[in-house]
Amino acid sequence: MRKEGKPGMSDEQVADFVSRYMPAYKAYLPVLYSDGPRGSNPEHTLIVEVDEDRNPLG
Repeated sequence: MRKEGKPGMSDEQVADFVSRYMPAYKAYLPVLYSDGPRGSNPEHTLIVEVDEDRNPLG
């Protein structure tokens, strides 16, 4: 993106961004992969369905 003159993050900014999300991925993904979102408490689950272009449906 930056090569095309569009705004983008530096390598350091990308590393900082990823480091903030990795703890959550490590904590939540194993259960999501094994049980899926339907294995969660339905009162504490938000499911957003999206189309093939990742636009929200409904």
